[in-house]
Amino acid sequence: REWAEGDLADAWAAEVLATKGAAPSTSAVAKVGEILLSQGEDHALAQHLGRHHELASADRLRLAAALRQYLEGERAYAVQDLDRTRTCLKDALPVLATLHSDFRFHARLREIVCRYHEGQNRWVIEATSQLLLGIDPERYPSLVGRVRWTRYLAYSRLGFVAESFADLDTAGSLFRQL
Repeated sequence: REWAEGDLADAWAAEVLATKGAAPSTSAVAKVGEILLSQGEDHALAQHLGRHHELASADRLRLAAALRQYLEGERAYAVQDLDRTRTCLKDALPVLATLHSDFRFHARLREIVCRYHEGQNRWVIEATSQLLLGIDPERYPSLVGRVRWTRYLAYSRLGFVAESFADLDTAGSLFRQL
């Protein structure tokens, strides 16, 4: 899943940008999306592939640029460059949201996780609660599990034992289903 939503999505975006918004050949990406869905994984990549053909080339270009910006933020996060991560997400999130890309949920979670690292636990609890309202756990079990895990960590830091264990239990249950 991480490879598909990272390297493969990045290759899709690079192709769109190189062809100035033309719909790219997505046979390999589509096949991976189908495999992920058959294994009970999240729908983000499959949704992305299904929707991008509906977009005008200018919007497809915007989506590709925003997706690459989000992925750059993910790479920055991997080396704990939180400032760079936030900058990338600040640029990517509005476009991903406007174009209704499911990657907006992933970008929003990464933004929340950055705030967790800054110790903004109450904000994290509120933000994860809001994010969960917009995510279908049937379509995005892995993502919902990661959101619940993040909220579990914030609750734990604040000493909310019952709430933290409820989120830990839910996250664990979702992860076991994958």
